[in-house]
Amino acid sequence: MNNTYLFILLPLLLGSHFAHAAMTYPLEFADFFEDRLETVDIVIAGGHRSLPVKANVTYEKFRLQDNKRTRKQLITFLKEQKLTTSASQAIVNTLLKGIDANPGCQGQISMCVPKDIPNQAEFIYDFDANILKIFVSPEMLASKNDKPEYYSALRSNNALINWSDAYFYTSPEGDNTFNWTNNAVLGLPIGYLALESQYIHSERKLDIYRAVYDIEKDQHRGIFGYKDRTYTALNTTDFLGYGANYSGFNTTFGTSQNLLKGNIQAQQRIYFYAPQAAQLEIYQGQRLLISRAVTQGQQSIGYDELPTGVYTVTIVLKQGTSELLKEQQQIVNTSQFSLSVGDWDYRYELGVLDKNDKTHFSSQERRYGRTATSYRWSESVLLATGATTNINTTELQLGGIWAIGNTANLQYTLGVFDSGERYQFGQLNVAPFSFTVRDVSTSDTSSALAQLLYGDDAYTQWSLGVSASLLGGTGFVSYFNYQDNNQISISNSDNVSLTWSRPLFGGTVIVNSTYSRYGNNQNALNTNLTWSRKLGDNVTGRAGLSFDKKGLSYNQNSLTYAKNDLNGLGSIATTAGVKLSTQGESEGELSTTAYGYKPAFNYNGYGYVNTNGERSISGNLSGTQIISSQGSALTHQRGESFIELAPTLSEDKTIQLQYDVIKNGTSWYRDKLSSNTDKIIDISPYSDVDVKLNADDENVDIQNSQYQRFVMPGMYYQLNSELIPLESQLFVLNDLFGQPIKSLRCLGDGCENIEELSDDGVYRLNYRSTKPFKLISDKRLCVYNPEQLGRNYIQGYCLPGLDNEDNKIPFEQRPLKNRPGDTENALLYIGKFESNDEAHQIINQLKDVGLSSKSILLGDAQYVYVQYFEQYSLAQRTLLDNLDTYVINDIVQPKQLFSSR
Repeated sequence: MNNTYLFILLPLLLGSHFAHAAMTYPLEFADFFEDRLETVDIVIAGGHRSLPVKANVTYEKFRLQDNKRTRKQLITFLKEQKLTTSASQAIVNTLLKGIDANPGCQGQISMCVPKDIPNQAEFIYDFDANILKIFVSPEMLASKNDKPEYYSALRSNNALINWSDAYFYTSPEGDNTFNWTNNAVLGLPIGYLALESQYIHSERKLDIYRAVYDIEKDQHRGIFGYKDRTYTALNTTDFLGYGANYSGFNTTFGTSQNLLKGNIQAQQRIYFYAPQAAQLEIYQGQRLLISRAVTQGQQSIGYDELPTGVYTVTIVLKQGTSELLKEQQQIVNTSQFSLSVGDWDYRYELGVLDKNDKTHFSSQERRYGRTATSYRWSESVLLATGATTNINTTELQLGGIWAIGNTANLQYTLGVFDSGERYQFGQLNVAPFSFTVRDVSTSDTSSALAQLLYGDDAYTQWSLGVSASLLGGTGFVSYFNYQDNNQISISNSDNVSLTWSRPLFGGTVIVNSTYSRYGNNQNALNTNLTWSRKLGDNVTGRAGLSFDKKGLSYNQNSLTYAKNDLNGLGSIATTAGVKLSTQGESEGELSTTAYGYKPAFNYNGYGYVNTNGERSISGNLSGTQIISSQGSALTHQRGESFIELAPTLSEDKTIQLQYDVIKNGTSWYRDKLSSNTDKIIDISPYSDVDVKLNADDENVDIQNSQYQRFVMPGMYYQLNSELIPLESQLFVLNDLFGQPIKSLRCLGDGCENIEELSDDGVYRLNYRSTKPFKLISDKRLCVYNPEQLGRNYIQGYCLPGLDNEDNKIPFEQRPLKNRPGDTENALLYIGKFESNDEAHQIINQLKDVGLSSKSILLGDAQYVYVQYFEQYSLAQRTLLDNLDTYVINDIVQPKQLFSSR
C-alpha cells in the first residue's frame, strides 16, 4: 500500500501559489513543524538558573507568549540576574515581538556566541535543545547605585517551627538541674510571631526571653512585644545600644535590609580550651545558652548559636562536681557596614523597661523613648548618633566604626546622661590582636534611667587576646580584667589564659595555663602539660602534669577508647585514668561521653565517676518540631525555616538522586538522597534559595523537581517529587545521503531527554514507554522500525518530505516556469510502501521510463525518491501523474544523491 506524505520545501516564492492537499499520516505529529506553543527554558549566558516560559516557536522564529503572568515572571527573573529594570523590559518587549532563532550562527548552535552590540541583547534559540540563550552587554547589568529591589513581604508555606532542648545534670550531692528551652517561630501571611522561653525546674519557674510580632515591608521593619536584654538585630544603629539593658515591652520601627535582594551575612566564632573531656555550660548571666559534652582540646562555638549583641558569657567545664574551667569572654555579635556609602539607617522605639532587681522605680520612670540614626560616611567609616529619654533624664549617644585596611577594625560608643552618668565601649581588632574595653560610671544614687540601662555599679572591664604561631606550634593568649569602681569598696579581678600546642614524638603536646585573681587576697594558678598519641584506630593515650601556684600538684594518665558511627547510633568515648598527687594520694576516674543524632533529634550524654565517690550524669535531648498545612515533621537540625525533599517511587527499588541548593545565587550545598526517603534542609532566613533534584545517573523522570523561594522565618515547604522510570534506547541516525545527522530533537509527551554520544549520529533517547514521541533533525522526520525498540541499538534515517501537509505541491500542480535555481535542489517523493513487492514494481517502472530512484528500506517499509527535472518525457510525466508524486525542496544535492545510481 502507498501511504503518501504530502510535503514540499520549495523557495518561499512558490509557497503561496498552490492549493494544499489533505492526507492521512501514520504519525500524528505534523503540527510540530508549524508555529506551535511550547515550554522553553530561558537562560542568561554564563548563568546558573533558567526560567521555563511559554512561547510560539519554529526552527526559524521565537515569540514569547503575550500574557501578564509570563511578562512579570520574565522581568523578575532578568532583574534577579542583575539586569537593570530598563534592560529587562527591553528584552521582554523584543521577545514579545519575536526574534530570529539563530541569526549568523554557523556550525553547532550550542557553541554559537553572537557579536556583542553595546546596550543591546543578542539571542540564540536552539530548537532541538528547546533553550533560548540571552547574551547581554555589560552596560545592561545593574550597578550598586541602582534603586534597591526588595522581596515581597507576603508569605506562603507558613509553619510553626519550635526548637526544643531538654538538659539535665544530677549528682549524689544534690546538685540537680533540669532546664527545658523552647524557641518557637510561627509564620503568618505577613510577618511572624517569635517566642523564646526556658523552664528551670529547680526554681519551678518559666522565664520568657522574647515574645514579639515581627513584620517587614521593603526596607522597613516593625517589632512589637517583649524582649529581654538579648538584642534583636535591626540595622547598623544597633551598636549604639550594646551594653545597655533595654529589656521590657516595646515597639521598634526602623530600616532593615532583610528583604533586600542580594543581602549576605557573615559568621564568627569564639575559641576556648578543654583540658579534659567534660560537660560544657555557657551562661549569659543566669541564662543557660549552650550545654553539651566536649572532648579534650581546642573547642569553638559559632556566633550563630549565641544571641546577638555585646555581652559577657561565662564558660564552665564540669567533671563530676569539680569545675575544670570557669572563665569569662566578651561577645560582640554584631552586623556592620551593611549600608551603602551615603545611606542612612534609623530606628524609633517606645517602651517600658523591666523593673530593677535592687531598686524600685515607678512605671513613669521606666517608660522611655529612643531614637537613633547611622550614616555610612565612607567605605570604611560608619557614624551614628542617638538619644534615649524618660522625660526626667536623657542620654545622648555617639558612636563610630572604622575599618582600617584589611586587618584592623575600631569601634567606639559614648553615652552621656544629662544627670552626669557616662557609658563607654571600645573595641580594636588588629590581626592577630583584639582589644575591648567597657567603662560604666553609675551608682545607686544615679538617675532611674541610668540605673535601668546600665545598673547601679560603676566598673571598668577590658580584655586582650592574641593568637599566633610560636616555636613550631600554634597558641593563643587572652587577658580579662574587671575593676569594680564602687565608691564604698574598689576591687579588681584578673584572668589570664594561655594555650599552646605542637606535634611532638608522634603525638601532640598541649600546654594550657590559667591565672586568676579576685580582690587583693584570692588568686589561683593552674597549668596543665599534656602529651597525647593515638595507639590505634580507636585508642588514644594521654600523659599529663598539673601545676598550681605551689608547684606540681598531680600527674594524670589515661586511655580513651572512641568509636564512631555505632551502626547509626552515634559515637561513644570512654576514658579511664589515674591521678597521682604529690602527697602520694591516688584517684581513679572513669568517664563516658555518648553523642549523636537521629533524623528527628540530637542526643548527648556524659557520665563521670571516681574512686572518691564523686558521680554525675548529664545529658541533652534536642530537636526541631514543625507543624504546617502540608503536615508535620521532626528534625535534629536547628533553624527557623526548612525545606523537605520527599521523592517517591512506586516501584519496589531504590534510586539514588542528587540535590543541589543554590543560595543567594551561589552554589551552597550538594548531596545525595535515596528514593522514598525524606531529607530536611535547614535554610538560613532571608535567603533566596533554589533547590533542584536530578537523577543524571538513573533513568528516571522527576515530576516537581525544583523549588525556588525567598525564605523567611517560620516557613516550611515539602517538595513532593514523583519519580517515573524511563526507557532508554540507542539510535544510529543518518540522513538521505547515509551521512550522520548533526542534531536531534524529541517531540511529544513521551520525550524526556536526548544525549549525543558521538559525532557519528549516535544518540541515547530516554523516554516514557506509555506516551507517544517523535524524533526530528533539521526539519526532517526520523524513521525507524519500532519493533526494534529494546535492542542494543536501532538504525534509522531522518528523511525530508514526511512532515507538513500545508507546504506540499502535488506533481500535477508543479509550476510551469521557475526562476533559475528554484528546482536545483528539488526532489520527487514517490511515497512510503509497506509492501516490498509494490516498491520493487514502482522502482522498475521508474527505471523503465529512464528515471533513477533512491529508496530507504526500514523493516517492511520503503521510502522512494526520484530527482526532479523541469522537463520530462511523455512516458515519464504519465507515470509520475499516476503515482501521487510530490515535489520537495531540500538542502540535499540530488546530483550527488543520484550520481551513483
